[in-house]
Amino acid sequence: MFFPQLEEKLQASKQALNTATSENIIEQCKQHLALLAEYRIQLYKLQDLPRVRQHSTPSLSGEVPDREAIRAAIETTIHERNRIQVLLLSFTTRLMARRQTLTKPSRTLFRTCALVLKSPD
Repeated sequence: MFFPQLEEKLQASKQALNTATSENIIEQCKQHLALLAEYRIQLYKLQDLPRVRQHSTPSLSGEVPDREAIRAAIETTIHERNRIQVLLLSFTTRLMARRQTLTKPSRTLFRTCALVLKSPD
């Protein structure tokens, strides 16, 4: 584990995403993407530290990470980000497709109803 607290947050976020409902799935995706971005940034910073080993070699301390392990974590993070982005895109594309299939009179009625629902009266 490179960043235990952040990795725990990521795990909890992934679990929340897996149990998300139709009401909160988009928000869960956005939150998970934000955590993935934060983790990836931290991994890139870690990779640039001078004390990071070039290759995976056994060490007595086991605390100094190697570039290969960091790179693997970055690739995993990027893969997860891409998976979540595709999922999010599939939801938003479906919503847009539904809106575009409405006829002009239906769209006008839909907008009117939305305005009425938003009014504070």
